Amino acid sequence: MQSRHVNGYDMPYLDVGEDRGRPPLVCVHGSLSDFRVWGCVLGPLTQRHRVIAVSLRHFFPAKWDGVGDTYSIAQHVSDVIAFIEKLGAAKIFRSGPGFPGELIMQSFRVNGYDMAYLEIGEGRPLVCVHGTLGDFRTWYSVLGPLSKNHRVISVSLRHFFPEHWNAVGDDYKMAQHVADAIAFIEQVESGPVDLMGHSRGGHIAFRIAQARPDLLRRLVLAEPGGDLDASLPLPEGAPAYPPLAAKTMRSVEMIRAGDIEGALQNFYEGIEGDGSWRRVPAAAKQQLRDNTLTLLGQINEQRRPYTLADAQTIRTPTLLIGGGATTGSLSVMWRVLAEHIAGAQTAVIPNAGHWMFEQAPEAFGEVVSRFLAE
Repeated sequence: MQSRHVNGYDMPYLDVGEDRGRPPLVCVHGSLSDFRVWGCVLGPLTQRHRVIAVSLRHFFPAKWDGVGDTYSIAQHVSDVIAFIEKLGAAKIFRSGPGFPGELIMQSFRVNGYDMAYLEIGEGRPLVCVHGTLGDFRTWYSVLGPLSKNHRVISVSLRHFFPEHWNAVGDDYKMAQHVADAIAFIEQVESGPVDLMGHSRGGHIAFRIAQARPDLLRRLVLAEPGGDLDASLPLPEGAPAYPPLAAKTMRSVEMIRAGDIEGALQNFYEGIEGDGSWRRVPAAAKQQLRDNTLTLLGQINEQRRPYTLADAQTIRTPTLLIGGGATTGSLSVMWRVLAEHIAGAQTAVIPNAGHWMFEQAPEAFGEVVSRFLAE
């Protein structure tokens, strides 16, 4: 993670957005929080500002044991002053498609695109790939548990936040995202990494394991998205759920008509059930809202269904995770895949739905960490 050395301490921060002739907006959290507290407003604020969210001395990602006498208001004030003073002298320029001007965020240049990521912790790399309407912030709730033993690398795929994409272009494709993620992993580590994907990101992770098993040590698929072809029939007695593509198409129509809120509600409730949208925290809603226009690209992404032959090619040790409260096709698909991936392990997160890592972060982190430690 990015940091500046101030008063004998490495002060971590997240720096997102462009200089637009304005001073940077430095954001300081409160008690029991850290730089992630500002995640829900990064989208709106970075449309006009370069936003710098700091973590004060001894807060996450530090793993402070409470020992020492440097936790004080005076120390934190002094640290922030020194941080701001150093900020004025720093000039780091990165530019690329979608990111005109100055973007100070960790990124790798892959296939002509600056792929943004957040990196926290030490140890074996764990690359995390978000799903539909997500971005690197998707994994915020489990960064603490997972970074205790891993170098957690949370990516944002092409055209997702921090890019403010206008849905113009024809490179929002499943194959493009798979190729980008492969190129990204090749730059992360010379040896195999652990890879985790959720929903559409689980589909991407599956395809990476299929195409480049040499890059992976272990694979975690959290309710991977997609469809099953006829070679992977549903278990006997399982209901035939309608494909989510119809819900996605309806949301696209609503976006084009200007009903963003209705489109997001329609998409979310197509997965989590009627009435679920009103229970989503405002912070989580904002992250989805920041990536709304990516749905316009998704309808033409050319995603292939899973086949029996696909599943049988996976040789990477694999864990498939489902939410105990998930309904619809996503509650069945991962179970079907698990039956045909050699040696696959499974886990269920009780009382959690599709976004299980947000709804039960400790349980999710424990399951993943245990599998990766094997």
